[in-house]
Amino acid sequence: MTLQDSLSLGGPPRRVAIVTGGGRGLGREMARSLVEAGADVVLASRTLAQLEDTAAFIERDTGRRPHIIPTDIQKSSECDALIDQTVEKFGRLDIMMNNAGIGDRRGAGARLWELTDEDWHDTIEVNLYGTFYCSRKAASQFIAQGGGGTIVNVASGTALRGNPGSFGYAAAKAGVISLT
Repeated sequence: MTLQDSLSLGGPPRRVAIVTGGGRGLGREMARSLVEAGADVVLASRTLAQLEDTAAFIERDTGRRPHIIPTDIQKSSECDALIDQTVEKFGRLDIMMNNAGIGDRRGAGARLWELTDEDWHDTIEVNLYGTFYCSRKAASQFIAQGGGGTIVNVASGTALRGNPGSFGYAAAKAGVISLT
């Protein structure tokens, strides 16, 4: 079954999806695939320039432009606003793709004793808290719509085996797996 087939099974003719971390990389490709499959897509990221670039790229590639909402998923209020604005524009939410993530600030060579509280908090807040905040609000929205909806959480193999210097990232992604 293709993504396009699964998006059209039952329900409304066009699904509505949010992709966090949608400004580049994996999020950009997820968003493009969803648009190609017929979904209305909202791109979310902290960086407006990346969102605009990705929206233009997808529009050139597919003929359809995703909606963009700059969002800092470290803040639960911004996650709530992201979903509220999506529902206000499209009338519903069907798919929440929690893709946003950052690596440890100090990189793979970091030593545990060199990490600051800020290093740790930033990595955990984006990778784990942001996924939780968006999932919580999306689940609430799905219930308000009468049920149904899909939450996709992006984790990493690092969560299962760790990597030298990736303390916060590995811990956060392990939390995402447990949350899922």
